[in-house]
Amino acid sequence: MGARVFFHAENVIVSSLAVTVGNKSYAVAEVSSARSRRIRRWFRDSFELRLTLRDRGEETVLTHRNGYFVFQLVNAIESALNANSDAPSAAQQVIA
Repeated sequence: MGARVFFHAENVIVSSLAVTVGNKSYAVAEVSSARSRRIRRWFRDSFELRLTLRDRGEETVLTHRNGYFVFQLVNAIESALNANSDAPSAAQQVIA
């Protein structure tokens, strides 16, 4: 079965298997949560996408000027995490 795509824009792809931003890719299984943070600057604000990874802790993955873009991205990552936790793993599947 192929990967389900939750978000695809610019250089960002969120699928049921991985979160890819530019040249970096993070497996959905290694991501615990996603959140955004607003950075206030003198003339304009920007927004960070921060992933909490199981092994490495929290990491800033993307900085973008459009807050709604980052909001949609966080929602897509949370949807991928929920879909991944709802799907039965290979160890739980029973073949009759």
